[in-house]
Amino acid sequence: MRKIAVYVSFMNDRYRAQLRTAASEQGFDLDFYDCSRDSAALLDRIGDYEIIYGHPDPAWLKRADRLRWLCSDFAGVEKYLDEAIWPSQGCLLSNSSGAYGPAVAEHIVMVLLMLLRRIPEYEAVVRDRGWSNQLPIRSIRDNAFTLLGTGNIGVNVAQRLRGMGAAKITGLSRSGQAVPGFDEVYPISRLEEILPSVKVLVMSLPGTPETIHILNRDRIALLPPDINEGEGGFSVSGKNIRYGMSAIKSVGHPVIEALIEERKKNGPFKNLEDFITRLSDREMNKRAVENLIKAGAMDTLAGNRRQKMMVYQQIMESISHEKKTSMSGQISLFDLVPEEDKKDYEIRMPDAAEFDKETLLAFEKEVLGVYISGHPLEEYEDKWKKNITAKTTDFLLDDETGTAKVQDSQKVTVGGMLVHRTIKYTKNNKTMAFLTLEDLVGTLEIIVFPRDYEKYRSYFEDEARIFAEGRVTIEEEKNGKLILERVYSFDETPKELWLQFPDMASYQSQEPRVLEELRAFDGQDDVVVYIADRRVMKRLGPQWRVAAAGPLVQSLRDVFGQNNVKVVEKKVANSSKRY
Repeated sequence: MRKIAVYVSFMNDRYRAQLRTAASEQGFDLDFYDCSRDSAALLDRIGDYEIIYGHPDPAWLKRADRLRWLCSDFAGVEKYLDEAIWPSQGCLLSNSSGAYGPAVAEHIVMVLLMLLRRIPEYEAVVRDRGWSNQLPIRSIRDNAFTLLGTGNIGVNVAQRLRGMGAAKITGLSRSGQAVPGFDEVYPISRLEEILPSVKVLVMSLPGTPETIHILNRDRIALLPPDINEGEGGFSVSGKNIRYGMSAIKSVGHPVIEALIEERKKNGPFKNLEDFITRLSDREMNKRAVENLIKAGAMDTLAGNRRQKMMVYQQIMESISHEKKTSMSGQISLFDLVPEEDKKDYEIRMPDAAEFDKETLLAFEKEVLGVYISGHPLEEYEDKWKKNITAKTTDFLLDDETGTAKVQDSQKVTVGGMLVHRTIKYTKNNKTMAFLTLEDLVGTLEIIVFPRDYEKYRSYFEDEARIFAEGRVTIEEEKNGKLILERVYSFDETPKELWLQFPDMASYQSQEPRVLEELRAFDGQDDVVVYIADRRVMKRLGPQWRVAAAGPLVQSLRDVFGQNNVKVVEKKVANSSKRY
């Protein structure tokens, strides 16, 4: 069997299984190598493989005469811009250099799946550390491209497009400064202004979450995929950007091409049953329909996502049964019903409320790899900004300067949600961990040494919301990481309960009632009494600390008045710089 080598260090079992299945369907056997230790082993067996995915080792190229494909997480995508992702109205290039984690693993899955589907159609040979190929350039030549990001990845993509005959290349960056290889460069703040004239938008900022955050900050929405409006890749929708359907897992290019062709030929899809009926002769399976629903690509059709999830299989089975009956020459009861009455026999949407926000976001993350309609941390944004001293993107090397915003050994506090955890054991058989923390703009690797792992292990559950305090570690030409020293959960941010009285006499007369109320709600939050006429405050002793939560707060407001009881949330740590 033809063989592929995947040379990475951070792919979990789910992604490995997904890639193995996809490779097997295309007639390939897949082997995984850990790039932290298996370079020599792969070099010894390099002649066995037709495809190698990973950061290329120069030694490979000397022994790669029979390789048809050699790609990496960034150079590979640039190489396959026209063949693996094209033709679509745009595409996403993810600069994952050094940004290891689940998002990059999903990126690898996406690129390799597209690559595998194209192998029978294209040929490329490695010669002298360069590419010699005959690739179709009809989709590139004479077109204008706008690149969102002008760092190393953007420059490489621009050079590639220029060599393939692109007519004009415009760039957008944070600074808007001129960059060689681009005809024009604008600041990111002007994206909304120029979007209407953009034909092809290539996104090459370092990390999809940060891109989404920039778009939202500039009042440009990143819309979900849409079967009635979207394309295979990113497309412009008014002043907004619509996510491409090719990013949805288990929705292949043949399906997308058939969908767009049917939509152009016979008009927009009217409802879920109409969509399934019109594509039933194509390569549309249950998993593809389910993932289109989960991604929000059918939100413009009648019914919410829960309702569609409840009936889509029944609709597909019903249509399949009707086709079999028709092929056998049988007449169904439905055929005997008058045309005007057939609506009464259609499968109806059940009476069901939409999934909660958390579930909808989990679906998007599952099938797209990113959150589109929101983020699980949005409700905590004020708390997050108040307590952090650095964002995850502050640890990334800037493409223009080659440095990160944070400095080596700097003490910082970050906050977010744990999305990945790898457990390791030291030579002394002690446990340590490598965590991936995701905040509203990106991800960060956190290193937890054995002593701190034992102390804080209860905090390291999947999707736990935490603040992590520690010291930055930055290796040469690599993104920064955090060495953990202290952890707080979002629920543990300290609070103070403030009670206001007009004067001292009023407080003294009601003090017994105050203490009676406090006694029933023991906790860790301080109580502060404020005397309005004197503008003085009195902090009650530690024996009167309470749980400053809903029941106590409401009870005190019922007794002393709505405006006289307030909960003040404090920072987890003192710092001169906060977001």
